[in-house]
Amino acid sequence: MAVYILAIHPENSADLSRGGSIDRIVIDTGDRAPIAKLPPFVCADASLKVFPSVALNIQDPGDFRIDRKKGWACITLMDRNINAASLLLDIRVDLKSGNVARHVSVGEFSCRPPDGVTTGAKAADTCGSQSRASATASQQKRYAFSFRTGNVMKSVKGRPQKVLRINEYEQEALSPSGRWALLSGDQSDGDYIHRQLVLLDRETGQIFPIHGSPGAWPSALEPVAGSSLRIEVPIANTIGVVGESDVRWLGTSAESEVLVIDDLIIVPRRESFSVNGAVAR
Repeated sequence: MAVYILAIHPENSADLSRGGSIDRIVIDTGDRAPIAKLPPFVCADASLKVFPSVALNIQDPGDFRIDRKKGWACITLMDRNINAASLLLDIRVDLKSGNVARHVSVGEFSCRPPDGVTTGAKAADTCGSQSRASATASQQKRYAFSFRTGNVMKSVKGRPQKVLRINEYEQEALSPSGRWALLSGDQSDGDYIHRQLVLLDRETGQIFPIHGSPGAWPSALEPVAGSSLRIEVPIANTIGVVGESDVRWLGTSAESEVLVIDDLIIVPRRESFSVNGAVAR
């Protein structure tokens, strides 16, 4: 059975109110096919409204998620973040039929929605809780390598030994299978806090950079010349992110796990690709 992710492909990357599509992307091949069309959203009588036109977008990664029990993709679009939003549009997509239902829960008095969009009290038939990567029992499997306070550790006869040093890096999250550890470091502070990301293969003990653009799986980082125990920092040619970046694991097993970094999809030991849009949880 093919493993896939869902992504939104917008007509305009800066404004989802102009419409787009929900696409299914097969992880093994990168093949992409639309399963539903997101119609544009325009105030029915813009000339009388407080905001005649408004750009709507996903303000938080959790605003695009899958309700697996009901078989829906659930999207919340807002003109600003939840603390300042003047317009909030909930979209529900039936993943089998492709039918789309839309509901304005905030802003209906300032912008009368187009025909077919409901308003008022929240409908009872709404999306459930967010679907997140599940940590299964396999995540607890004892791989030979682990990461602790800047060191790759190897279990030798049940005792951990330091085998590789990567200064000031820390573990952020394990993949659903537990094999891959996302590490971050080389932090710099400014208007945004920037950090670099790399991946530790807990089966082999190798550390891999994450290239910032789609492409083939990179070679492992090599220790500093003359040293078998230290990776040079700062690490070049690996992706940098900020606190607002969407960084998360998806999947439930080694076969389905992928790392999402904004619109970049990293499949361990495979070619990475971009979805050019938002990815569902």
